[in-house]
Amino acid sequence: MGKWGWRVDASRWSLQLLLLLASSLTLATDLPGLKCLCDFNTTISCDWNSSAQSPPITAATSCKLKTEKMRPGGGSTRYKSECDMRPRDPAHPALRACSLVLPPKLSQGFRYSDKWKMILDCESMNTTTIIYRPADYTKLKRPSTPEVNLTAVSLFSEVPRLDWIDRRNIQLQWIKVGQPWGAQNITMETRCDPLCQMELTGLEKGEQYQARSRVRPSQDLYKSEWSDWSPVLQWVSAVGTEVSSTTECNGSIGLEAVSGVQGTLRTPFYPSYYPPDTNCTWTFTMPSLAYGLSLEFEGYELTRAGFQQPCTQGQWLVENRRLCGTRGLHPYRERLFVLSTSTTVRMTSDVALTGPGLQLRYSLFNLSEPCPGQFLCTVNGLCVSACDGIKDCPNGLDEESCVCVAQYQCLVDRRCVDYHKVCDQYPDCPNATDEENCTESVQCTDMTYACADGTCLRKTNPECDLITDCPDGSDETPCDCGISQITSRIVGGVNSSEGEWPWQASLQVRGQHVCGGALVSDQWVVTAAHCFYDDRLLNPSVWLVHLGKLLLNRTGPYDEVVPVLSIHLHRYYDEGSHDYDLALLRVRRSSPALLARRVLPVCLPPPSHRFSPSTLCWVTGWGALKENGEGSNVLQMVGVRLVSEASCARTYGNLVTPRMLCAGYRQGGRDACQGDSGGPLVCQGPLGRWFLAGVVSWGTGCGRPDYYGVYSRITKVSVWIRDIIQAP
Repeated sequence: MGKWGWRVDASRWSLQLLLLLASSLTLATDLPGLKCLCDFNTTISCDWNSSAQSPPITAATSCKLKTEKMRPGGGSTRYKSECDMRPRDPAHPALRACSLVLPPKLSQGFRYSDKWKMILDCESMNTTTIIYRPADYTKLKRPSTPEVNLTAVSLFSEVPRLDWIDRRNIQLQWIKVGQPWGAQNITMETRCDPLCQMELTGLEKGEQYQARSRVRPSQDLYKSEWSDWSPVLQWVSAVGTEVSSTTECNGSIGLEAVSGVQGTLRTPFYPSYYPPDTNCTWTFTMPSLAYGLSLEFEGYELTRAGFQQPCTQGQWLVENRRLCGTRGLHPYRERLFVLSTSTTVRMTSDVALTGPGLQLRYSLFNLSEPCPGQFLCTVNGLCVSACDGIKDCPNGLDEESCVCVAQYQCLVDRRCVDYHKVCDQYPDCPNATDEENCTESVQCTDMTYACADGTCLRKTNPECDLITDCPDGSDETPCDCGISQITSRIVGGVNSSEGEWPWQASLQVRGQHVCGGALVSDQWVVTAAHCFYDDRLLNPSVWLVHLGKLLLNRTGPYDEVVPVLSIHLHRYYDEGSHDYDLALLRVRRSSPALLARRVLPVCLPPPSHRFSPSTLCWVTGWGALKENGEGSNVLQMVGVRLVSEASCARTYGNLVTPRMLCAGYRQGGRDACQGDSGGPLVCQGPLGRWFLAGVVSWGTGCGRPDYYGVYSRITKVSVWIRDIIQAP
């Protein structure tokens, strides 16, 4: 057993262009006559005037344009697309064009660290050129504000000039939300020069409409065809009032002396792109100078801007400081230590630049204690746990100068006691300080268990232990999880028994096992995000989830086959680093299957749940029995011990993030292997109940000495899992 290793064979192509992409880009290349545009709909449209090519390109010459995303450390990924570079007119074979449709999961905008390789492959070309070049934003004019009334809709669509194609027609088609596309849709057409504007009549009051668009070049030199339809991101509501782009972009906000998020700010047209020359100003009134202002971003962070440094992804002016925004794959908080009770935050964008919409939440923090019971990470403004054995802060300061690492420190003699001994009714500290306040509410930290009513407890892992600790009893409900009928197990890669791991799932495509998974509630399965390496696999209809399965080639008494309704990849998942390698699948199970209770979920631990290093846990799957071997037909199980982050980092260095958990043995021998990806790593509690500790993610080889298996750490993402499951 071991991780599923993606192995991609590289092909040799004639011309390679390596570019940095971002949303809405003109792509520059060194190949004469080749011009490409990456639009808002993740489509790269390329036109090639090959008349200067030698030997010449004829009508019979076959050409393909391909693109693939590159890994940060080199090598390609499974994000690929290709199209035939065909002549627009047989009479002019040198003028060719095609469109590359990029992966749907990237529709929220490219990251600036992404690298893409574009390959133009023609029969008669035999040169190889690799070009590294950052791309600039497409220069856009400032659009007029979209207006909505009972009789007309004014829209805009910017179409930059493309060398010898400098005019386009655009067609928009509208339908009421929920209706299918068809001949009865409202269709309008206009000419862009380069600003596209049109009036759409016939809207009904109170109805919502969605649109799709397509374009075609208009040139006397040849006759072109319409492109494929692309969706328009925004819905338009016919409400009889004017819609202003500055509804949430400006305002005065009075803050109260309370904890928690107090409101949300958004750029114009969120979640769609903000327009060029955006200018948002928010004025905050503080209750007193004892508080600071916290601005919480998702996938976006602010850095101090240098002198004359351009801010291509948004400029922020905060208390006479100029900051540049940058998109990323991590949460971030900007903390403002204000000098007066009134402070202004301003966000602007260049007159020619746009970008994905931004949303941020604002709250207050106490200047004297910014992170009660936690450590303030000054790098990203987040409050993190200190001395828990996990370096949550990028600079690692949260784990420096620690006397007791991942242990409780006695108040009298400062001795260290394992957390599972705290509140266990047996004193371990002088004066029994480890047994104090065990049934009372204490200050909430990452170390405490949070009840549903907001009460926090010192007791370690109080959930589902048959003792009601929370005033509202929420620590014991729901607890119909993590129950297995078999109690004794052999450590080592051996066959499982029928019903031994009732939460185990096999994710299959066309009858072939692809990944493992674990049932975490009646209708939800957790697995690894890297299982969806191909964009075609993001379509729920291609998957079937097999629950209660023991043998892959035979139906058993517990087998249950269910369709997938939706797929949710973690919003911060990074294919290159494997960070946040987690996905949730919503499945549709029948009522009789739910009543039979043959398939049961594993318990989902809260963020405060502690899995101590050296704990014996179990990983299950149908993966290979040895490195590069064949997968198993029988569900395998292997006992592995959890490893501290420090030990794991000695093997993998900075590749290990706080969202990762290592397990295995230094001498090797027992591990997960190819085909086990997404499968569960479970640990048993004192009363026999099983909790999900990790999901098989990655590793070097299978069971090699000095190389542990790496899993996605569930306690770091359990809040995200519950939010998705409980969403309406």
